[in-house]
Amino acid sequence: MKKKKYILILLTVILIISIYTFTREYELKNTMSYDDLSRIVERDIVVFDDKDELPSEMLEKLAQYKVVMTGETHYIKEYYDFLSHLAIELHKKQGFKTLLLETPQAYSWIFEDYVNGLLPEFSDDEKYKYVMTLINLNKIRDYNLNLADGDRIDIHTIDINHRKQMFINSLTLMGNYLDSDLLEGLISASLESNGDEYLAHLKEYQQELNNPKHRQSLTNKWYNRLRELIDVEIISYQCRKLIADGQVEQRYYEREEHIKKVVDQHLKNVEGKVLLNMGAYHIQKQRIMGSHLVWTGEYLSKISEYAKNDTYCLVIGFARGTNRKGSFDLKDIKMKNNLYKVIVEESNDQAGFLSYDDPVFTNQDIAYFSSKRFDPISPKAVWDGVLMLPHSTFDQRYQGSYIMTYRTRMQRSIFIIIFLIILNIDALLTALRRNNIEKSSGFYDLLVLGIIVFNRSEAAFWVSISMVFIPYIYRYFKASYSYRILNVTNANFAEIQSIIKKYVVQDHNIELAYNKNSIRLKGSRPHKRELKPMLQAINHYLRTNGKTSIESMLWAAAFFLISVLVFVLG
Repeated sequence: MKKKKYILILLTVILIISIYTFTREYELKNTMSYDDLSRIVERDIVVFDDKDELPSEMLEKLAQYKVVMTGETHYIKEYYDFLSHLAIELHKKQGFKTLLLETPQAYSWIFEDYVNGLLPEFSDDEKYKYVMTLINLNKIRDYNLNLADGDRIDIHTIDINHRKQMFINSLTLMGNYLDSDLLEGLISASLESNGDEYLAHLKEYQQELNNPKHRQSLTNKWYNRLRELIDVEIISYQCRKLIADGQVEQRYYEREEHIKKVVDQHLKNVEGKVLLNMGAYHIQKQRIMGSHLVWTGEYLSKISEYAKNDTYCLVIGFARGTNRKGSFDLKDIKMKNNLYKVIVEESNDQAGFLSYDDPVFTNQDIAYFSSKRFDPISPKAVWDGVLMLPHSTFDQRYQGSYIMTYRTRMQRSIFIIIFLIILNIDALLTALRRNNIEKSSGFYDLLVLGIIVFNRSEAAFWVSISMVFIPYIYRYFKASYSYRILNVTNANFAEIQSIIKKYVVQDHNIELAYNKNSIRLKGSRPHKRELKPMLQAINHYLRTNGKTSIESMLWAAAFFLISVLVFVLG
């Protein structure tokens, strides 16, 4: 009983130390101190005194560039109004005539016509169907209708179609305004086919559009729209197929390459300045998050002949609220010198804009918070500034939109929890001497299987699976089973030998090897069932007569501490 008491005391002490460590405020070393960082932020931050009026300092800063990229967290309700407000103010005062949105291309013509009053006002369900709720289009529509045609905000969408239904929705609505046998045939073929047959139909209609009769029967506007719809859906289908084939990273690459080409095409043809709204990952000037590729922000800032050295990347954050992962509050971050936390504190529950103009944001590492980790970075290398809005509310209607991209991550999270629970229970039972028999695989196989579950690399998968099964194959041909008896002392050895003699006859060739509070027991594979009652008897004996080894206590403490770290750090 005393041993159990000491173990419980040890685990309690570890828990207390862990809680204290991860609840106290601290400064990340080798980065700018809290005092220096807060002094610069307090001096340079532009706080929104009136939430309905965007500060002239921010608008004038953005107006210095041809392309302003805003990086959002998707599906946040408060952002919908802000984006339309920003687009109107930049158009009204600073000459930003074009708004590009990371929204499926299939709905581009719908957005264009809607904000110009060429389509009737949609119901909320229709707006959701056409992904129009990601910006307050009615606000831009009302603004546009008070202006002459050539002076209005032009809206275009630039993303691939993430689902086939998006393409069909667009064609069906187009059918209400365009009388065309070609369109009717395309809708019918799209509804009735899937897979390679669907792709073949798309390419067939792509070729059919070259027929002069279609150019004559359609206006240039509708002809170009229909061609673009088909062209992008072919690319979209190929990207969707990459996901189905498990080539997720290649899909990210193909999608981003498509977006960059589309944006370049718009920049080549449009007059005036451009506001480009995408996810925060896309507008990175130097990749620190997401897949290892050249994101749109880096391409436009450093490579594009139409935007190079004439861009401003503005990442949008939120002080508190909800996102797809649940509730959060950046003030709860325990790292005092975290840039986002300092901005939130200096904003005092209002929106705050900070441009990374001070040289320290280029030359020094600063603690930055991302959704996955704390990163010391040079902020200016990644974005040009940050706008922190006070509150976010995740739009639950779009939860399903994350299924395709985040299903694997959610599955991993579940597996991690189950995996840690198993390891903790097993280690604790061993430390309490409730379980004193370990198969030769033990923690090792569990850890390797964990690598298989959590690592998406194909090479790592096959290496890991081999590490698990080769020993099993070896043991099969060697025709033996191996067990490790834990929490044993020299005083127990003779009694364990007596138990073995009681249950096992001599021709079973039982081998014993004692080493550091444990016994390695090897027995013949054909007699495994006969060994089971013997092992149960040994285990029962050691529950009252054994001695918890230091190794068992360390395993229990280690897995417990790992669990605390995982759950605290998220």
